[in-house]
Amino acid sequence: MVSRVLMNLDVLLDLTLEPGWNGDYEDFDRRRQAMEQLDTLIEADQLVVYVPPFIVCLAHMQVMIHFGAQQAQHVVHRILELASTHLSLDYERLLEQSNTASNYFGGVADLYDVMLLSCGWQLNVEAIVARRPQFFHQLMEANQATFAGFNIPILTAGALVNLISETRLHDPVGEMIYAITPQNRVINLPQGATPIDFAYKIHTKLGNRCISALVNGREVSLDRRLKTGDVVEILKDTNATPNPAWLTFVVTRTAKQGIQRGLKQVNTQRGWRLIKQVLGRNIRGYRPKLEQVARLLNRLSVDDLMSTIGSEEISIQQLQELLHSCNHVSDSFSEQRYVQLENSDMPGSGEQSWRVALCCTPLPGDPIVGVVASPKRSMRIHRATCANLRDLSPEKLRPLIWNTNGCRIQIQLTLADKPDIFRPILNKLVENAITPDLRSVNIFDETAKATIGMTITSRAQLEEVLSQISSLPHVLHVKLARPVLDMPNSVRFQ
Repeated sequence: MVSRVLMNLDVLLDLTLEPGWNGDYEDFDRRRQAMEQLDTLIEADQLVVYVPPFIVCLAHMQVMIHFGAQQAQHVVHRILELASTHLSLDYERLLEQSNTASNYFGGVADLYDVMLLSCGWQLNVEAIVARRPQFFHQLMEANQATFAGFNIPILTAGALVNLISETRLHDPVGEMIYAITPQNRVINLPQGATPIDFAYKIHTKLGNRCISALVNGREVSLDRRLKTGDVVEILKDTNATPNPAWLTFVVTRTAKQGIQRGLKQVNTQRGWRLIKQVLGRNIRGYRPKLEQVARLLNRLSVDDLMSTIGSEEISIQQLQELLHSCNHVSDSFSEQRYVQLENSDMPGSGEQSWRVALCCTPLPGDPIVGVVASPKRSMRIHRATCANLRDLSPEKLRPLIWNTNGCRIQIQLTLADKPDIFRPILNKLVENAITPDLRSVNIFDETAKATIGMTITSRAQLEEVLSQISSLPHVLHVKLARPVLDMPNSVRFQ
């Protein structure tokens, strides 16, 4: 909650005289209203204004030039009544720091402007109040070495009044944070919120098109945690799309749902582009079959089917085969992969489709056996220890061995919907030399369900990873979703 501020000279004189004292009548009525509200807050001891002696001296000099010595003396008395003069400043250090600045915009800025920023930094105030914050942001940008690490919000008087009003009215115990738009609008967010949460709180399109963010005039990473008083400006590009990695650090439901919808829309558009490249002008004729395939794969619509193609959950090759034989394909077609088996003189060999048996989900390193039900059906790959092999005749079994050292898998997680819930999971995978691929996230009824793709080399590695993840806080359930063995010649006959 903002309570200690440092005002620059223009705002201080607007407060003690009135807006327009120097002939500047820009936004006069709004400034006068803000000054009246600031004066009320100061009188009620709800806002502490620090005024170092050098600012008092500058105020005296300015008023004396414009209005004479008597008025200047009156203004100084008024400043001392309203504000707390702060004498415990290390002025030698203040001047030394200020003199390191070299770029004063060709004389537009001066040593006083730099000292104001340095003074606020040294006093550790919660905000600096200025008529034109952008001027000071540009000054800091031109002197990055001098102001490295400076992180004090620079607000207009109107923004400060709005911020204090929001925090005291809606959040007296400080459970939320309140960030501000460049137009002085206050945005309330939960603790831990980021610029992406801020963007989606304003509008979904702004979040979807976000490319970077300025906080207090400086560009920051999009996972930066905001604090009360931060002035946030979202930079956007009309061609930008949501980044799946944002789901690992956003904390608001609005942002999570907006990102999910945005990603689904992007994947749907990409899926349609891919299928149009394959079907060309015949796409309208395929519409009934596309609807049939969507029903077969339990998709809500053809657009939903296109989304799975755009996200590569289903390949274009698989979709083509489904379209050509959609009346005969099983619901588990998505598990099928094709491979050229060796030793063509053996029964059941040659170019044959196969699929991983879901009853035992064999992985590289497991002893495996192929089961051939008929020449027209896909060969099923089982673990040699699978209980379902016991009652099969030996003629249907083919001894196989792996011809690969790893495979892609997907795991499904059920998590409590907490801020930054994915970071420890992804960190744990990276610690195990695994590159995670966050495929989907769905938020429902205070829980998050996620699918993460990865490459593993053995069942032992998978079990170790699952054990480590399941022991993390807020992880409710984790399981293997399916193996994705899409390398050619993944198995061969012994």
